[in-house]
This record gives sequence, C-alpha cells and structure tokens, in this order.
Amino acid sequence: MEQQRNSFKILWDSVVPGGIYFVEDLATSYILGTGGAVGKQDTFMGDLKNILDDMNKFPGVPDVSPHSKDIITFEFAQEIVALTKFSLDN
Repeated sequence: MEQQRNSFKILWDSVVPGGIYFVEDLATSYILGTGGAVGKQDTFMGDLKNILDDMNKFPGVPDVSPHSKDIITFEFAQEIVALTKFSLDN
C-alpha cells in the first residue's frame, strides 16, 4: 500500500492533462499486514477519500490533499481506481 502512495506522489505530476492514472490492489488499504484497516485514514484509500472530500466540501474550506484541484473524476471498480487529471477540455 505504501508503494501506491509513493508512486502516486511521484508520478501524478507526469500525467498529462486529460490523462488517466490507474491504481490496482486497493484492498491493501484494508489489510492489517500492509498497514491498512477498515476506517484507517493513513492509507491510500484514506488519501482518495480526502480528495473526494475536497472535491465536494463547502467553498472556502481549505483542501486536505495537494492533488484535489488536479482531479476531475474518480472511477472505482473492485480493487481499482482510475483518476482523470483536469484539463481545460473537461
């Protein structure tokens, strides 16, 4: 799970506007042996939930994630997410 977090932090800036970033094996955020647990905030799923909160919060409330302004959509399926980067064409 930490590899997911580190990869996202490093690679997200390389995604072109309108590009899609995929992350698989999201279940690792829920496995005790990988540092996860249901409801635990310090996981990759916790990071995604923070971005989702930022996208839907009341205007004027500061963002929690530095990536929130860059993400236009989330698409979830079992153990996978696709994040689409904002572009002027969106």
